[in-house]
Amino acid sequence: MGTDIFTNTPITSLVHDKQLQDNKEEIINNNNMDQGSSLSDNLLLESSKDDSIAKNIDRQIDPKKPMVALTFDDGPHYEYTNKILDALEKYNGAATFFVLGSRAEKNKDIIKRIVQSGNQVGNHTYDHKQLTKLGSKEIINDLTKTSDIIQDITNIRPSLLRPPYGNINDNVKLYADAPLILWSIDTLDWKSRNKQKIVNAALKKVKNGDIILMHDIYKATALAAEVIIKELSSRGYQLVTIDELYEAKGMELSKGKVYAHAYGKTK
Repeated sequence: MGTDIFTNTPITSLVHDKQLQDNKEEIINNNNMDQGSSLSDNLLLESSKDDSIAKNIDRQIDPKKPMVALTFDDGPHYEYTNKILDALEKYNGAATFFVLGSRAEKNKDIIKRIVQSGNQVGNHTYDHKQLTKLGSKEIINDLTKTSDIIQDITNIRPSLLRPPYGNINDNVKLYADAPLILWSIDTLDWKSRNKQKIVNAALKKVKNGDIILMHDIYKATALAAEVIIKELSSRGYQLVTIDELYEAKGMELSKGKVYAHAYGKTK
């Protein structure tokens, strides 16, 4: 996959097989580290007994002002995701978290906090398998399992999919049953693990309608996100979810289509 077939945007962040394997091993290690840790992380939400845990967020979006969608993959992480959520709340922003089902079921309080804070949760598969290597039934079963987990926690079924590694083929488009969300800015945080490099990558060429890719399983990313959120806010950018971004731009998200940015029309 060299080009985003829906937006004609080059996808420059595809990585080699060895790098994919290294990243997958990192995710597995972080996943194991979460087990047991999240149980003592009773941050909030014990009072959330309603049918839906979402609360009203006092945040107005102006379609005429610039906006950016921050996205975080592979979480949640019992420590780093919370740091990012703290920064988003401080600057009245929101983001989209594409979570793994295997990590969501071990970090339910954090998933609830993500939604309660006005953020969006998307599907990133159960354990980061490459969907392009799976058959149709395997794709359906994996994505359904993950969506079921998220819905059980939040009472909201995720409407977006980010395929692991950004890998997409016709089978994935056909059976995903969701818009496929890629990115226009890749911070390569998984590769550098360096706060300043992540900040520079996010901010150097950012513009209205960008979708920025990060991973909330790294300490450097959590530290960088605090800087990025503060700086984007100071530049006048609204920090919005994927759904909010496309709604504000007057652009429809369709199942099976690939999206990497929202540079199009505004209302």
